[in-house]
Amino acid sequence: MINNIHSLELNTEKPAVQALHRSDKVQVTAIGLLRGQLLKKHLTSNPAMICVVEGTLDFQTETESISLRSGDTMEIPVDIPHEVTGMDDRNVFLLIRES
Repeated sequence: MINNIHSLELNTEKPAVQALHRSDKVQVTAIGLLRGQLLKKHLTSNPAMICVVEGTLDFQTETESISLRSGDTMEIPVDIPHEVTGMDDRNVFLLIRES
């Protein structure tokens, strides 16, 4: 099965979310944000990483703000509250999380 994340339809109401793959070991989800759109503060209890496919993201914790651009990857700190903001007109990233 082929999934095309470039066809992810972004909207102003909420972040776009598309499940791409799920197994007993890993989940891969595409998330799309418009400029200024926020993926609200949350945390993960499983190891996970972000891979930016398109645009620029501002990844924020209570103690730091990290700018991620297309092609960047970053491990998400476990059990640390964080939020993500889209900085360009179209921002798409993969969330890769261990199950």
